[in-house]
Amino acid sequence: MPYLNTSLLNKNIRVINLPRRVDRKDNVIRELLKHSIIPSKSGHCQIVDGFDAKEQGFTKAENALKKVGFTKQFYSYSPNKELNLGRMGCTISHMRILKEAIDEQLDNIVILEDDVILRTDEFHLPPSGLCYLGGLVENRWNPNLFQEEKWHIVKDFKVWGTHCYLIEGKKEISELYHALLRYSPRAIDAMFVKVAQVSRFKKTDCHYLYPTIAKQNYKLLSDVSHIYPKKPQLSKKLLDTTDEKQHEDTIENEEVK
Repeated sequence: MPYLNTSLLNKNIRVINLPRRVDRKDNVIRELLKHSIIPSKSGHCQIVDGFDAKEQGFTKAENALKKVGFTKQFYSYSPNKELNLGRMGCTISHMRILKEAIDEQLDNIVILEDDVILRTDEFHLPPSGLCYLGGLVENRWNPNLFQEEKWHIVKDFKVWGTHCYLIEGKKEISELYHALLRYSPRAIDAMFVKVAQVSRFKKTDCHYLYPTIAKQNYKLLSDVSHIYPKKPQLSKKLLDTTDEKQHEDTIENEEVK
């Protein structure tokens, strides 16, 4: 079944990039241009400076979390301080964009991270709410979960990664932002997992596009991802559906609390 009806060209796109990561900026510009998406300072596709918590330090990162609305302390589930700073900066960056989208009263927002690889810019018309255009699936219940090319309700599986997602609907952007503020801040994809799984915090379902249109460029070093080589028991198998076939990947395990 071909992709129909809409494109990233019809959406408001914000790309998160740390100014010191020129390599990742080059990557995302190259990917966007492949699909005739031209980033600019004021157009529909903008590259936004992310919050660099590693350079700013823990105190400034804590203050930045408060400015985007969090009232609780950052949940640091890793003993690696540098990794926790990277995750703090990532969460701040995503929340800033959501807040700005609310302030600008945008009808939709696509958020990309600068390590994204875009297979295509076209996809089925999305439902309202949080829609994953990329992400790794953790599924322990149904090995044959995806049989059709369509949007799937995130119900019997979890989606990890925030390198490419869409929020469709002005009201839905605000609802997601305020739902996230109910939690202790942590890695942003872990917060999305929580929101997607807890029905009382969402008024619309979250959806996952199969196959996805985006994956991550794992050759680019990340400030937020790390697997402890001495603790393989912390890894879990995930499914990458970008290429319409099952690939396995691993990420660091976390109990979402």
